Amino acid sequence: MDPRIEEYKRLVGKRFQGENPTDVSRLERELGWLTRVAGAVVSGRMSSSGSEANEVLDGDMSARVFQLMIYTAEADASALQRPGASLASLATPQGRARNTKGGLILDDAILEFAQAFRRAYIGEEAVATSKVYVRMAERLGMTNNMVVLNVVATKIASNLRSYGVVDGLDIIEKSLTLLADLAGGYSSSRLLCKLTTICEMIAHHDEEHFPFMSGPDSKMGRHRTTFYHTLLRILFASGGPDFNVELEFGRFMEPLRMKLDALGAIQSKETFVKDPAVKSAVIGVLRDLRGVVSTMTTRKTYAILFEWLYPHRTPIILKICEVFSEAGVPEVTTPLLKFYSEFIFNKSQRIFI
Repeated sequence: MDPRIEEYKRLVGKRFQGENPTDVSRLERELGWLTRVAGAVVSGRMSSSGSEANEVLDGDMSARVFQLMIYTAEADASALQRPGASLASLATPQGRARNTKGGLILDDAILEFAQAFRRAYIGEEAVATSKVYVRMAERLGMTNNMVVLNVVATKIASNLRSYGVVDGLDIIEKSLTLLADLAGGYSSSRLLCKLTTICEMIAHHDEEHFPFMSGPDSKMGRHRTTFYHTLLRILFASGGPDFNVELEFGRFMEPLRMKLDALGAIQSKETFVKDPAVKSAVIGVLRDLRGVVSTMTTRKTYAILFEWLYPHRTPIILKICEVFSEAGVPEVTTPLLKFYSEFIFNKSQRIFI
């Protein structure tokens, strides 16, 4: 595996310039297969008795895969240095540095491995002093799960910026699932909110920074709900003695406030119904809000959301309901009803009288 990794490092260093795409794709497919083998070995560790020798072996294999994570994320980031490049262009095959079928296969395999590694060595039952980290420290300088989380988070963010507009639906779904699983653990969620990459995602989480949110496939829109639910869950997990939940929530919701205000400024019902951009914006906001509401599991957080919505933003949502119900547009009314269904659902007794 090492010769192939070194060859891939060389290609990343020269940004794949002058290379035969067929040869690059073949190398990425081979690395993807080897990565899946490593993931299967690490995953099998969950059902077998562990030993120091096995953990050292896992550490050797994991270090190689984490090298690939770093190299692929670096390659994706290098595409932004091209003349005229943007985050929107990065999310298309033509704009990516790694624009081969093999790149998709490799990224998919890396995510499968990351899930296996999370369950074995990052989750609540994992032991941070495992020999895995000793071996990874020797090879890569990764001394604890905080450093590992940073690499995984960087790869997730890279995937979310690189796929979803044209291709990579499975990669978007698996990346969001991995992020949600990491945020679902008490210790890992508190570590995530300390990472620079995650803080940037929380601060900038609209279509401009994550083009997959405006992808043409309907599933991409549904993934917005998962994305917002996970980000807000991480934000709430960062609570400390100096954490002002109302202030931080207001900052997080600023992009949604601006979108709702812009929609509220539209006077023409015809523009609401017939303009594709407006309709797309309405659907997106409703799906984002549903993700936000689903995160509110306590009376305190639900009250903060309620005060954010009422009375300033509810007239806009009522207007959306009236206009699109009258026009009979199910692609809008369906996410609207799903949002309200979540909003009035009294889970964990969060709604109080």
